[in-house]
Amino acid sequence: MKKVYFIFLPEAIKKDFVHHLGVAYIQAYLKKRGIESHQFIPKERMSIEECAERIIDLDPPIGGFTIYDYNYYLVKLISKCIKKKRKDLPILAGGPSATFSDILILEDNPFIDICVRGEGEETVYELISDYFENGFFKNLDEVRGITFRRNRNIVRNQDRPLIRDPERREAELDILPSPFLEGILNGDEETGILTSRGCTFKCTYCNFTAMSRNRIRYHSVGRVINELRVINKSLMMKDSKDKVVTIYDDAFTLNVQRAKEICKRVIEEKFCFNLTCETRVDRLDDELLELMAKAGFKRLSFGLESAVPEVLRNVKKVGDARSSDFKEEKEFIEKVERYVKKTKELNMKPTVSIILGLPGEKLRDGIRSVKFVEALGVDFYAHNFLQIFPGTELFETHGKYGIRIEKGQTLLPFDTYHSYDLSRVPFGKKSTVQDEIDKSISTIIGIMVNSKGKIKRLSNLYSDFLIKDFIPEKSVIEWMSKNSLILSNVLFLFGNREIKREEIFERMLRSGFPSKRFYILKLTERFNRIAPIFKKFQLVTSKVYNWNIHFSLIPFHIFKDQKNNKLYDYFKVLYLIENKDDLDFFEEFVKGILDEKNSLRKEIINFKGCFLNGCIFARECHSLNIQKIVIEKNLSLKTCLYGERVGYVGDNPLDIQEKFLEIFREEESRRRCDFCPVKEVCSRCPFLKGPLKNEYCRIRRENPNIWKVVEFLEIASRMPGLLKE
Repeated sequence: MKKVYFIFLPEAIKKDFVHHLGVAYIQAYLKKRGIESHQFIPKERMSIEECAERIIDLDPPIGGFTIYDYNYYLVKLISKCIKKKRKDLPILAGGPSATFSDILILEDNPFIDICVRGEGEETVYELISDYFENGFFKNLDEVRGITFRRNRNIVRNQDRPLIRDPERREAELDILPSPFLEGILNGDEETGILTSRGCTFKCTYCNFTAMSRNRIRYHSVGRVINELRVINKSLMMKDSKDKVVTIYDDAFTLNVQRAKEICKRVIEEKFCFNLTCETRVDRLDDELLELMAKAGFKRLSFGLESAVPEVLRNVKKVGDARSSDFKEEKEFIEKVERYVKKTKELNMKPTVSIILGLPGEKLRDGIRSVKFVEALGVDFYAHNFLQIFPGTELFETHGKYGIRIEKGQTLLPFDTYHSYDLSRVPFGKKSTVQDEIDKSISTIIGIMVNSKGKIKRLSNLYSDFLIKDFIPEKSVIEWMSKNSLILSNVLFLFGNREIKREEIFERMLRSGFPSKRFYILKLTERFNRIAPIFKKFQLVTSKVYNWNIHFSLIPFHIFKDQKNNKLYDYFKVLYLIENKDDLDFFEEFVKGILDEKNSLRKEIINFKGCFLNGCIFARECHSLNIQKIVIEKNLSLKTCLYGERVGYVGDNPLDIQEKFLEIFREEESRRRCDFCPVKEVCSRCPFLKGPLKNEYCRIRRENPNIWKVVEFLEIASRMPGLLKE
């Protein structure tokens, strides 16, 4: 039997992503018609080249991608690599971007053959049947809902009607086979479920409502419960206390009575898992909210978008609101306040989303929305910035609101230029922006301190690059790309010079580097009055993301003087252990932190920052399995900031690794490490200099548990909340 493969890149790897629910629906549809299909979702990170080779090894007759604006860049890179290896492999693309940017994608990307617009079940089946029957696509003109390339022309067939059973109003979608009931999904993949498709509201910024053409179609309540039974059976086999099933409907409670019926059935079934969903406060009542609490809903997400009635009117958030005094919008905002409070009273966790930069919004309006959300006291809120997507009403009308859009550096997503400076709107500590900042700081610290990272297998590919004080040319970027894992991090470390952030990013992307995770630290003279002699770096951010984050490299011994603790208020501190004073204070510090049982004292949680070169006192040298490479201005390579040259750009990573091991073994032999009583908990750093080189072995022998201190601080510095603020 011929197999079809739906391809997902290693970017999708996270513990709650094992399969794609939307594609599983297509698979169930194909299975009912005798066509076998699989989702290719790598369980480990890999390079673009490796990913393409793995796909080719499967020998698929047809491959397909789901394209969103955010992943189009990587899809383009991998599809190009696949076609280089196998020109005859037809590649299909579906999803929102393939629906609304189909012509744009086909003009830009010659490696994608057909865009499937809208729902994919019927369209994909017709395409595959045609290809299997004829050995090629013979009847493309007859397939509705596709855009394809014929010679040098792009042909766009008419739209396909929405899938529905017209005779079953409350069960229009049951005409589609279930991925759970057909055995495509076992129920433990944590994909969540869909009880409906679409939304009847016409929010001008939403491309999902555009996908559904402002209609909603339902699965029957019985079908929903049967799917949940399958999931429950699988999850009962798992030893997990936090089993959560997400309902991915655009708005689960759009039909209030139906939502109540589902909740009542869920209560009767006594499932072993909890539930979460997105909904609207104007499609809730007290009875439904109480039923949701009894049914095991633990988190509800409410879309507020703005606390300003006029702004809500501009984006049609509250349906057909027409009152000249914005009565409907004011009631909507009041309901958000009331139902967030009631959700908390029922021991559920509410989250709220806002979008800054909406049509007609001014700075004071954005500030008003943030203050409103913070006053609600939610544990977390989505602090979004308006992103305009093709297919939305706003994509056509944005100009009249002073908003501008342009094709992005990677074509998609479009760059949105707002009507005011969004960076002036403060964000809360419980916002998605703060979460993004915390993750960025964690990544930067991880690269700087030579962290082990989270790679699950030995690899000759790099997950992190640190580039010191130069902008790489195309040849350097191509070498990096060849030897990079997909979605590697790149940290640029610059001296005090003018930096044009967008130009650097554009060069990296134009050269095909398989990631957009770039960070820039620039030496700054700011705070010279507070810390005149220390190196201080500022994180260079965009106009919208003006985070004002600073790092400082500080000799550890200065913290003998307690007044220097105020530096924590201004910087993310990275301590240096370089001279005799640093070493003496470090030994004193370690002895005060480890108790008589060699366990960490609780006082360590009051300590902030971590050691830049603390890995010298870790259990093992992180460079033994090289995951990071430092590139100097002369194109020499190091495995860490304090290391020695192990090669040059252009060298094979295997040769670089071998050079490092040669240096490492020579140092082991010189120190007679094999005869040392603490060799099992010693990193045996081969790159020691000055007093470190002379005192290293003594310190390790006298303090065999020193690794507990440096490793705890490394982890803690990357986990916001573990150490006290």
